[in-house]
Amino acid sequence: MSVSVQLDNDELELQAYFRAEDMTDGLPIIVPTRDRLERFIAHSGFAMHRGFVIGGIPPLNAPVTIEDVAVVCLMAGARPQDLGVVLAAIEAMLDPAFTLPRVQATTNPCAPVLFINGPVVRELGIGSSNHAMGPGRHPNGAIGRSIRLALRNLGGATDEVDHSSLGQPAKYTCCLGEAEDRSPWEPYHVSRGFRPEQSVVTVAGIENIVNVVTTTGRHIEMAAPFIYQFGRLMQCIGTNIFDSNGSPVIVITPGQARRLAEEGYDRKRLQAELFDAAQIPLDVMKYGNFPVCKWSVRNGKILPCQGADDIRIFVAGGDEALHSVCMNSFTAVIACSREVWTPQRLQ
Repeated sequence: MSVSVQLDNDELELQAYFRAEDMTDGLPIIVPTRDRLERFIAHSGFAMHRGFVIGGIPPLNAPVTIEDVAVVCLMAGARPQDLGVVLAAIEAMLDPAFTLPRVQATTNPCAPVLFINGPVVRELGIGSSNHAMGPGRHPNGAIGRSIRLALRNLGGATDEVDHSSLGQPAKYTCCLGEAEDRSPWEPYHVSRGFRPEQSVVTVAGIENIVNVVTTTGRHIEMAAPFIYQFGRLMQCIGTNIFDSNGSPVIVITPGQARRLAEEGYDRKRLQAELFDAAQIPLDVMKYGNFPVCKWSVRNGKILPCQGADDIRIFVAGGDEALHSVCMNSFTAVIACSREVWTPQRLQ
């Protein structure tokens, strides 16, 4: 799918060309010259597999090769060693459960968010502490941005296709690693059936990110206010969580996770109580089933998703026990996980 174009060497003109062709996110890129691309692929270890087709990204659905993905990674400022993470994330989004065609064209501000687990977090220096979802010296920004450029340039979700009414900053980039060494619970990917030594990328389709300050004192149990606040937030009328499907995500700081663990909570117990707290009595929905959704109702209550296990809980951020975030799911998008690609996988 990659093509070569002869252009002048003036950097400003090159940047203007890519903007005019709608091949950027509005920010400056690294111009993917042939020489830069060859060096990038060589250092990635995937040179012998550059023509391997990983699938077609909707709505274009044209065959996408490893070389194509390397181009957008280079443009985004990612490093050669980051390529395997981006390949895994694209593979995860191509899972039918992720419903990528809807994500690409919706009026919703839905954004793919990457959660990374396993040895690769340490090996690549992926941020999992302060500023894990924000600016910093970690490669999170470039990896997440690679996904956005892949969706635009390889999938065709340019401004004429992506009808998001307002969008959100996470549509530029959103990627973080789990703070496994500071979490009291098993790593997220292990809870989903992977082995601890595997490096795994999980992609969720989420609406806007909402910060939650848990209103409790240092010497007051945290679980009750935490579950109440997040349960209420997950009940927000008007969010697309009201398909009673999808994968709502909660990112808990290690400090909060440790306090919850001290109060007897593991991930499964927390999921179960959040699932109960997020259900809405049907009689309070005065406007009925509007807009048209596919609510699931059980015992007179609207379910936030199909089951407690669909609430994904990830531990990242600073060690303080005050802030965590809620990311409600876009309609029926199910968070999907794939192992990070290596050249050995393709041999």
